[in-house]
Amino acid sequence: MATKKQENQMNKLWEKIKSLDLSQDEIDYLNMRGFLYSVGRLNVLQCVAFMTDTLLKHGVTRDEIVEMLAD
Repeated sequence: MATKKQENQMNKLWEKIKSLDLSQDEIDYLNMRGFLYSVGRLNVLQCVAFMTDTLLKHGVTRDEIVEMLAD
């Protein structure tokens, strides 16, 4: 289970991901990972890693990602 801080960090990443032009395969990939998280098969760190990978592939800089993960 994620802490409130971790949930907020994931929500910030998710908001940024929603603004990207994703392919259907990428959308399906993220939806499946979200489902696996919701049933307890993935942890917070794994979800943040998947979201970070997607953001990096779409040109979001590491500095932007670090800022989203900071308090």
